[in-house]
Amino acid sequence: MRIAVIVIGNSRRGNYLNGHNLRYGNAGGSGTDTSSILVSEYLVSKGHEVVFVIDKLEPQLEKIYKERGDTFTPGTKINGVTYTYIGFEGVDNLEFDVLINMLWFHDYESLPIKVNKSIIYWSHMQWLYGASEVVNYAEKNNLSIGIVHISDWEKSM
Repeated sequence: MRIAVIVIGNSRRGNYLNGHNLRYGNAGGSGTDTSSILVSEYLVSKGHEVVFVIDKLEPQLEKIYKERGDTFTPGTKINGVTYTYIGFEGVDNLEFDVLINMLWFHDYESLPIKVNKSIIYWSHMQWLYGASEVVNYAEKNNLSIGIVHISDWEKSM
């Protein structure tokens, strides 16, 4: 199964966000970043193909990181997961079975991908962002909808 995972809100990390930098490259990451990367690596270990979408770094940070020798090429595969930006640069096949989204991304119509089976909203917060946009995207593209709640507390909120 081909899965796209969109995790935004990480444009100010200490390095480009990926599984290697999170562990060894001083990238730092939120719980959302970290758990999403770990789940993506797990899915890859079970035979799925995962493309992980991150925010572009703020320009001043990108300049600093480039000067210290840290760079990122969209489409790079790390621990089996392909990392890219929201335009899916460096990813040749833009057809996915499942789209997993979280946080406040809701501009589904701007995505250059085709999703064939399902959209899943991974709820890390005590509220859902853009629920109507998820429903509209699912209806327009004939997709099933799933919601992942990370805890009973989060689900009850």
